[in-house]
Amino acid sequence: LWLPLVAEYNNRCSSSLEMVDKEIGASGVELVGLVPPSDVAWLWHCHRLAPRRYVEYIHNQPRLATKHEESKTEEVSVTETKTLEADPPFALQHYHREDNNAECDEAKSTEIVEEKGEGKVLILPHTASTAAAATNARVLWEKMYPTESFFLLCPETTNSSCVNLTIQDEEKANPGGFDLLGSALRQKDFLWQISDPNFDEPTFLAKGLENYYKFLILRTTPNGQNQIIVPTYQIDLMWHTHMLSHLGKYDSDCRRILDGKTLHHDDSLTDRSEGSVLNVAFDATKKIWWDTYGEEYRVDGGMYRGEPPAAFKNPHFVFQHKPPSVTTDGPNCHLIGNVGASSTTPASETSWTDPNQEYAPGTPAFIAAAEKSKVRGVNANPRKANYVFGRGSRGNGYYHTSTKDANEILYKRLCAARDNKQLEVYTANCGACLFFCSNSLKTHRNKTKESLEELEDMAKVALARARATHPRGEEVGMKKDNPRYNDYYGDGGVWIVPDVYTGAAACGGANTGSGDGGACGAAGCGAAGCSGG
Repeated sequence: LWLPLVAEYNNRCSSSLEMVDKEIGASGVELVGLVPPSDVAWLWHCHRLAPRRYVEYIHNQPRLATKHEESKTEEVSVTETKTLEADPPFALQHYHREDNNAECDEAKSTEIVEEKGEGKVLILPHTASTAAAATNARVLWEKMYPTESFFLLCPETTNSSCVNLTIQDEEKANPGGFDLLGSALRQKDFLWQISDPNFDEPTFLAKGLENYYKFLILRTTPNGQNQIIVPTYQIDLMWHTHMLSHLGKYDSDCRRILDGKTLHHDDSLTDRSEGSVLNVAFDATKKIWWDTYGEEYRVDGGMYRGEPPAAFKNPHFVFQHKPPSVTTDGPNCHLIGNVGASSTTPASETSWTDPNQEYAPGTPAFIAAAEKSKVRGVNANPRKANYVFGRGSRGNGYYHTSTKDANEILYKRLCAARDNKQLEVYTANCGACLFFCSNSLKTHRNKTKESLEELEDMAKVALARARATHPRGEEVGMKKDNPRYNDYYGDGGVWIVPDVYTGAAACGGANTGSGDGGACGAAGCGAAGCSGG
């Protein structure tokens, strides 16, 4: 409901002065901007943090087009799409019930602007202009949606009517194939990461602005052009602020600094385990930073500070400038203070990684297979994260997922797994079973069909990737209306290789291998691309 309202407002703004006087002045809607309710503001914030996905979604929705856009060609840039911008940025209005006075007391930067039923409307931040824009939004909302409440009036967060999503709701939660709710959860963790007191210090923030510019320049270096680069949290806050303040100006600034290109933002890579895409990319960013600037890529108080404590997940958590101390016994505690944010910029790789080279410093593109174990039950070639085991251009061994060999091996394995699953479906659909099987057998048959459909999806992705001219940077092999699409692609088309993808490939085939390995290790061969453990 909100984006069509913004489009309508923009259409009115682009009208002639005569139409403004007649339609806007007389209707009570003024040209002072719009301030969204808090729930909309948060989702809008998260959606705009994926500029490419957000712009594509806007352009593919005819009802969101403004009169300014209708005469444009299909190749409309960000700066030409008025619907995209939040005006004013970083503002929201929130409804507080009167029985929540403590929460009202905490809102020192807000001000009561209106009594509404059993509560009060607050604005953050409160200025004369944001107050006018907040009223403006409520007036236009009431005119466009007279039966819809402007504020999300949910009595308790545990109320099932507020948290259970219908199929239609889930579709709306993935606009244009972008996992908006997932992004909202990830960005909540981002707020924890930047809640260190350093982020209130002007000197620290000024240094962050300087480092952010250097981060942009890093993208123009020979090694930075073809590498996923990862910011520190100090830099990431500046990156977020730049995008959210005005997408059109962000796009223009990037194109001026980056020789006509825009820096896309992706927060979908959250796996910090050893050898993960995120950690390998951060290590590569550190090296490029050192090579470019001759200084360590680290800032005190601006790095990863561990996972949020349980209290932070509570919807009633009270934000403080001095949050609870960081725990050092949780997951990834050894990374605290040593690694950067989970935001990345997709690589613009122009060619596959050569199996004879390294994917990144210290990460070989190919690892030769160890000699087959002579001890029963011991696998000499177990699974390795981000590698696929099989026979490729360098013989038998592990190929990094950025190599063409890895995708070709995966495709062969997935085809074998798919063929076996088709045989299972055929058996489950035998004539006798169709009429006399029990409910448990029917359930098994349905699950087998679902597994087959998933394998078919995986095979399509693997085939398209194996045939692609270069890795990452473009979305191939699956349409956006497929609910499993988000499992394989991050923002900007960056390729993701989920465990289910490699796991299904590894367990395919007729188990003609030695049978002593794990997913994507030597045991799961069964297909033409695998040689045994």
